[in-house]
Amino acid sequence: MQLNYWQLDGVSRILEENATFLAHDVGLGKTYTMIASIMECRRLGLANKPMLVVLNGTEKQIEESFRYLYPMANLLVPDKLDAEGRKIFTAAIQTGDFDCTIITHSQFFSLALSEDYQLAFHNQEKEILQAFLRNESNDRITTKQLKKALKSLENKINKVTASTRKDNHIDFDNLTDMLVIDEVHEFKNLSIITKMYNIRGIPKNWSQRASDTYMKILHILGDMLTETCSQFTGKVIGATGTILSNTMAELFNWMRMFQLPKLRELGIETFDEWASQFAEPTSSAEVTASGKYKVVTRFKSFCNIQALRGLMDQFVDLRTNDNIGDVLKRPKPKFIDVVVDPSPAQLQFLRDALKRSEKIYTRQVAPSIDNMLKVTTDLTKAALTMRLLGETKEADISKLHECVWNSWQIWKLTNTVKGTQLIFCDASIPKTDKYSTYLYLKMLFIALGIPESQIAFVHDFNKSKRTKLFELIDSGAVRILLGSTKKLGTGCNVHRRGLWAIHHLDAPWRPSDLTQREGRGIRQGNGEFMGFTLPFVWIFRYITERLDALRWQTLQWKQEMTAKFLNGEDLDNVEDCDQGIYSYAQIKSMATGNSLLIEESNLRSELNSLLIQQRSHQRQQFSLGWNIDNWNRKIQDLERKIDWLQEDLKIIKPVFKEIKAAQISRRISLECKDIFQEQNTSTRKVADYRGFDVYAYSVNQKVFTKKRFL
Repeated sequence: MQLNYWQLDGVSRILEENATFLAHDVGLGKTYTMIASIMECRRLGLANKPMLVVLNGTEKQIEESFRYLYPMANLLVPDKLDAEGRKIFTAAIQTGDFDCTIITHSQFFSLALSEDYQLAFHNQEKEILQAFLRNESNDRITTKQLKKALKSLENKINKVTASTRKDNHIDFDNLTDMLVIDEVHEFKNLSIITKMYNIRGIPKNWSQRASDTYMKILHILGDMLTETCSQFTGKVIGATGTILSNTMAELFNWMRMFQLPKLRELGIETFDEWASQFAEPTSSAEVTASGKYKVVTRFKSFCNIQALRGLMDQFVDLRTNDNIGDVLKRPKPKFIDVVVDPSPAQLQFLRDALKRSEKIYTRQVAPSIDNMLKVTTDLTKAALTMRLLGETKEADISKLHECVWNSWQIWKLTNTVKGTQLIFCDASIPKTDKYSTYLYLKMLFIALGIPESQIAFVHDFNKSKRTKLFELIDSGAVRILLGSTKKLGTGCNVHRRGLWAIHHLDAPWRPSDLTQREGRGIRQGNGEFMGFTLPFVWIFRYITERLDALRWQTLQWKQEMTAKFLNGEDLDNVEDCDQGIYSYAQIKSMATGNSLLIEESNLRSELNSLLIQQRSHQRQQFSLGWNIDNWNRKIQDLERKIDWLQEDLKIIKPVFKEIKAAQISRRISLECKDIFQEQNTSTRKVADYRGFDVYAYSVNQKVFTKKRFL
């Protein structure tokens, strides 16, 4: 077995650095890179207790790959980690000498850090929030949001303090000095502490698993601020084929995990500091539900791209299919767009959706009853099949029927080699109590003569049965597999028998999901059981005209922007690609079939944004003009004072001796006392001091003194 040059480079980088992010495209052999890195670190004494964390249901595949590279490796792979199993498992790691421990994401989450470490981490986050609160006393909305976040954090601290473990397993703190996490993008949703609650485009979703992983990474790297929690420095490796899933702001979370000391050194440890360097908040006029324009600030683009790439390159080992050349033998994708006309029921639904959007647009309906998110969900269902919205019969010409026909033709064509096909559909997962697209497709396949045993749903195989599913596919017993992006798109290596076709029944919102789907077939080793690599793989994209086209177009634009950034193109800025809900203009365009309506809406929005910026510029110019006049007046006043002071300097006498100064002070005090008693408001000379006359006068029962020139 000979590793490719980028795999060897990845191993070398892991040996030299403590934190490495393997951002290798799907199919470039991340698994072998991780395994070789673990064994090399063991051989060189750089790690004693490596731990490999893999996607649920793939642990057996990873173990097979490990033993293929290193047949004599001493591996620890637990079957389950319940309360009793955790005690035995953690004790085995502590006392044994294993080359690697392989656990799943769920098992990894069940291993808890010590209470002291968790409290130290949360208290560190609490200090940041309290610092933000001290500096934001004038912004009521931001202060309210910060207090809400602080209360949530305090609840976490109380929960850690009050909780008691059901088992007494060894703390995670002492289990590993080399943590390798496969498909690390599953833990990207970290909570972000920010004062910019009024800016849209900031990731707001967070998960407890991501926070738990973040704490464990900081512990192993020794990046916590407290000395007691930084007793050693180990190695952390993250691996994924999709470093960016939805927005460029996700890069900040990766930098927090793998590059926290560098962020502290540069003074951009918090999201607000980071965003001030790399994100451009843009204010523009957007249409509200009332039909009026409102100025909304959001992160629409990212700047200083070359500097951001430079920072990212310090911990990310980035390899894409575009920059490795034609080294790998992989099938070439053959994209086939199957476009079907909308049925009368779908056209009627589009007209109804437009009416719903108009009511939402003009605020004729409460958001709790109907909103654009509900309309978007219904449009997604309608694009797939109207039966999901109550129709009792499938249209004669639909993308479901087209998918079944194409799949059946390829099934017959690859019958001699028992070729495999994947059908992706994120809507209408199989359920026995109501209509399901999966069950309808299966019924049609059986009617065309495909044996029921050769058709499978990935949802029927949980993580304990997933290995059995892979064996059925490798043997050719299952040839058509249906599933969603989440269950079938990541970690399912079903290509060895020969994956001939991938069918997209619907379009995901995120480019990363599309990459994971197509990566099941566009990879090395596709067809290795036949002794050669397939020359191509068919990728069918099923599009319902006027319902799907806009979504595929948006997805393509997102994918192109992400690819430009990752391939290192010379860009000054990159537009963000976070979008998941149709706008009123987009729905109107789909309903009328006029694509120019979207362009018109965008131009109107841009025009209003420019008009707002123009008015802001005019106000700023007026303010600057007033400031210039004000400062000119101050300059004139100061020049007059300078002339007076120069005259004073000519007549001023030396400083009096201490005794004489005390006498003058007593005399002034007595004179002022007489003026106060007399309540005399006229000015009276009370003393001479260094060539100046000292006068006193009474105002509102207070005595003031002032000097006058001789």
